Amino acid sequence: MTRTRVVSETDLAEKVTEQFVETAEVTDIKEGPRLLATKRMTAPYLNRWDAAIAEVKAGTRDAKLLTVGDSTTAGVGGGTEATYVQQQGYPSELAALLNEGLVPAADGLQIPRATSAGTPNDTRWTRGTGWVKGDTADTALTSYIGFGGRGNNYYAPFDAAGVLTFNDPRINADRFDVYYLTTTGDGATFTAQATGGAASAAIATGAQAAKGIAKVTISAAAAITTNVVTIDPGGAAGQVFIVGIEPWLSTRRQVRVANAGASGSKAFSWAAYSSGSASNTWNALASIKAYAPDLTIIDLGINDADPAGLTDPNGFDPLLQSVINAALVSGDVILKTFIPVAGREAHQDLLAAKIRAHDLPLIDIYSVWDTGAKANAAELVNPDLIHANAAGYEVVANYVYAALTRRPAEKPAQQTKATALWTIDGPAGTDRTLAFATDGVSRWLLRTTSGAETGANAGSDLVIVRRADNGAALGTVVTVYRSNGRAVLGAGVDVGTDPGTGTRWGTDRLNKQAWWGAAAVTQPAAIPNTSGADLASLEAEVNKLKALVRTLGFMAT
Repeated sequence: MTRTRVVSETDLAEKVTEQFVETAEVTDIKEGPRLLATKRMTAPYLNRWDAAIAEVKAGTRDAKLLTVGDSTTAGVGGGTEATYVQQQGYPSELAALLNEGLVPAADGLQIPRATSAGTPNDTRWTRGTGWVKGDTADTALTSYIGFGGRGNNYYAPFDAAGVLTFNDPRINADRFDVYYLTTTGDGATFTAQATGGAASAAIATGAQAAKGIAKVTISAAAAITTNVVTIDPGGAAGQVFIVGIEPWLSTRRQVRVANAGASGSKAFSWAAYSSGSASNTWNALASIKAYAPDLTIIDLGINDADPAGLTDPNGFDPLLQSVINAALVSGDVILKTFIPVAGREAHQDLLAAKIRAHDLPLIDIYSVWDTGAKANAAELVNPDLIHANAAGYEVVANYVYAALTRRPAEKPAQQTKATALWTIDGPAGTDRTLAFATDGVSRWLLRTTSGAETGANAGSDLVIVRRADNGAALGTVVTVYRSNGRAVLGAGVDVGTDPGTGTRWGTDRLNKQAWWGAAAVTQPAAIPNTSGADLASLEAEVNKLKALVRTLGFMAT
């Protein structure tokens, strides 16, 4: 569905002043990126994130984007419960969009997830003899260790004989960061090893200077998607807790998009989940600080509006603030309102208002989708009427990508009525993209590239990119270089001609043309026909033809 919306100069001025892009009718929520309500997607709110992206582009370091949330962040409902739901979650979709459209990016940190009867599997992890999944009960000792406060950890109790293994087949990596628990008291030791690489030295979890979350980095022999990380406690006394593993590449600087969606979590789960009461140095806040993200997208509240256990909005806000504070230690924060659930509107409205009141960048999906019933009607919601389906998560990822890359509130698209001119404006070194989609899935991109403008008309070249049925990139069709106007077809692109009337190259003999790098010339003069010539004359005529072919570039000189 194509929409054209005329915006007055007064409206644009108000949008810039309020730093807000209005939401269009809910009947268009599938169109996503162009209809998203956002606030404060500008400096100074995202200075640290912008600096991190610049460093990725400069090749100096990786950037970390952490997604904090519940099962709707993890990806439950996307249709992959038989294996692992993260592959369908919006963070994975976002990583693909960033990689294609802004900066090199890939899936990053992955956490052990709280399984349930509805989503019992995470086939990336294999627990050997003795390894146990953290408990999800509010008062359980192991429930508050790691991200999300819902037992998102694997641990080896005393004298466990088996190993814990991890492989995420989506992620090409040769380095792995393993996050684990440390304590000042008695602990244990373990080794970590990736396929083909050397095992780490014995890592002591006990007798440390402080309780907390620590990290060890290990190397695989090669960058492949089949690398397996093995955690071996060696049957030693003590307990080993693993709260996450992040695959990455040593050969490429990129954005690592971490999925820390914890099924069933509320704001309290992330903020204060220690035996159901006080905060501690092993909980989700400590895990966020240990991960040290450059940007954290926080999406909490959908479970706080569950009638089975409502969270008081006045109590929700300080809990959310504590999560924000933990993320702000290392980077910037974007708040994202939750997917609306039909029948919970009264309490959801109160929680969404609390989220919007924070002076932070906002991606207001709750406003865009408006009501759970309308989201259902748009076929973006799973049959459980709570989680998004695969199409819904893709739309959410497009919302977030649009906010991160277009920054619509900073410089809205401008329409000059007299000339019908639309401007997509952005700083040098950034992509500026016009996207065409079918039911929320990208089909074509028209983009100016992020190449630096170094002078002599270099940078900001124009490309056309085609997309597959699932939205994945199929390749660049054509690139037009601003510095010299040269147009280059992409690899494997065939040029067809009209089978009816045909296609003419040049419409006048003065149109200059050439091939294979030769200097363009006008149409060569006619060579008279010959008849009855001797051998020497024929040779001269052949040489004339060869000279003509060389002039046009069809033969090397």
